[in-house]
Amino acid sequence: MYPLKIFHDFNLTFELEGIPRTYEGDQIVRSVRVYPHAIQLQYAAEQFSVEETLFAPRRDPGFVILLDVRAPAAMRIRARFRPDLNLMWPGGIGGQSTGWDAAAKRVQLAEASGRFSALIGSPMATGSTALGYHSYLSDQQPYEEIELRVTPEGAKTSYVPIVVTGGILGKYDASDTYTTLLRELPNRVAEARDHYTALDSAGTQFLTPDPAVDQALRWSRVALEQLKICNPYLGCSYVSGYGSSGTGTRPMYAWFFDEPVVTTWAYLAAGQAEQLREGFRFIQKYQRADGKTPHELSQSAGVIDWFKDYPFSYIHPDSSAWYLIAMGQFYRLTGDRQFIQESSESIRKAYRYCVSILDPADGLPSIPKGEWGSMETASFR
Repeated sequence: MYPLKIFHDFNLTFELEGIPRTYEGDQIVRSVRVYPHAIQLQYAAEQFSVEETLFAPRRDPGFVILLDVRAPAAMRIRARFRPDLNLMWPGGIGGQSTGWDAAAKRVQLAEASGRFSALIGSPMATGSTALGYHSYLSDQQPYEEIELRVTPEGAKTSYVPIVVTGGILGKYDASDTYTTLLRELPNRVAEARDHYTALDSAGTQFLTPDPAVDQALRWSRVALEQLKICNPYLGCSYVSGYGSSGTGTRPMYAWFFDEPVVTTWAYLAAGQAEQLREGFRFIQKYQRADGKTPHELSQSAGVIDWFKDYPFSYIHPDSSAWYLIAMGQFYRLTGDRQFIQESSESIRKAYRYCVSILDPADGLPSIPKGEWGSMETASFR
């Protein structure tokens, strides 16, 4: 749901009717299974088990958590989270509030400007603590909670879905996405599964004397594919990775670096030339008039004045050199003359920029004053 952070510290608790005990989900996780299209966690205690599936569809600004409950009696499940509804670093918004829509059985996150929103809910929800402003949450009760009740009969016939969607005025409608995900979830799961099946069967096939190496290489292709992010303001390209943002709003490293140019070899070896073309076009879109290519774009760059107010976009003079090297490698391994011709003006501009920073004394590239080298602590000021 880029560029939004919806919440953090999501977790589940479980209570089985007739047993006066609350089971904390993180204390009873028995296994974690990872698939290209989903992740599954298995919770189990003395008399019940719950399988949790985390699924993010490929083309909707939202995600779904599915619970497969096996229990002899009714269960009360609480989904807890710390709400954020904020822009990713370095953007920011204020005035966040929460509300419970009893009819729709979902929590509404909102902020004062009306531009951004989010929904978290479930058809099986029975209530929530969401009543006002996030700042009202105390240290003793830092979570918002949604309570779900699941009967043994209901658990036998269907999964328990928890749906989360983001809203951006003029871009995403959180309510429409919420309805779509509930209605189309089987199709969305099938689409994702089919996509990764096709990805695995197309392109380079890996065969070494060690099956573990083959499997690792197949997973690396999935990892490269999953670096793709579509931002409604900036477009689609590939980020440098994923990491927790903790209590802040900077997801390490899920913003747009000049990543395709330094991972060209990996994409080509895995038979993913089309992903590179997409990444190169994104770089060309933000190439500066003097030919310098961008080093990084925050996910919030389309909401704030990123290029004017922050120095990071073009702070690396080596980005343009890497771009030229990557283009050369791309052409040598693909022979795609048409794409190179389409990119010829961009290539010329990048070359002219690289020539402009050559030191006349020795002919080597220099780091302009105030910019950074590959070791970012060694800048010239």
